[in-house]
Amino acid sequence: MTKCPHCHRQAMSELAKACLGPARKRKCESCGKSVSVSWFAMFELVPLFLGGLLTLCLLPSWHAAVPGLLGAAAMFFMHSRWVPLVPRGS
Repeated sequence: MTKCPHCHRQAMSELAKACLGPARKRKCESCGKSVSVSWFAMFELVPLFLGGLLTLCLLPSWHAAVPGLLGAAAMFFMHSRWVPLVPRGS
């Protein structure tokens, strides 16, 4: 889902898109126009927060990091698959 909404070509890498938030914009590598992610991207933080809370509940245990890591993996998966790029003003 890294296609530019302006030119419909590859706008950036998945790693560069993962660093974007709704309030941050970046120029498309193909056409140079500004793009960002939609505000829908804020919902991807839910698995991360739930994993963090579960990690805090399990903290004395040696496997407390597992829910946090799974939450982070779910967040990155959701961001790469379901969060589209949207045009932003230059």
